Amino acid sequence: MVELIIWVVLVLLILLGVVAVFIAKKSGKRSTDYYNLFLMGIIWLPFGVIMSIINENDVVGFIFITIGLIYTVVGLSHKKDWKKNGLTWSKMSAKERNSKIVVLIFLSVLVLIGFLFLYLVKIGVFGAV
Repeated sequence: MVELIIWVVLVLLILLGVVAVFIAKKSGKRSTDYYNLFLMGIIWLPFGVIMSIINENDVVGFIFITIGLIYTVVGLSHKKDWKKNGLTWSKMSAKERNSKIVVLIFLSVLVLIGFLFLYLVKIGVFGAV
């Protein structure tokens, strides 16, 4: 049962990736949003530190710290472009807003399914994992 759920989640992630590629190609080329790179770096840095503390000799924490530093440095080095590349909700067309809403709802459902799966594993529905 657990393997089936893992495969279903994997297939959904692949489908989400394919849909994201088609949407990105259809919407046209946009310049890099350096502000969001900066924010991702700021988020990934503490996550990497936490992962390093939890798993003492694990490479995952180091990878997140490294990527977080790279994103933060690249975002800060292009600070003058933060306002130029920013896309606010009011600047989006109705079609872009609707597609963003659909993606947000889909991702929210995936997160809820993940929490439900963790809860079911915790109470022992799937046995020892």
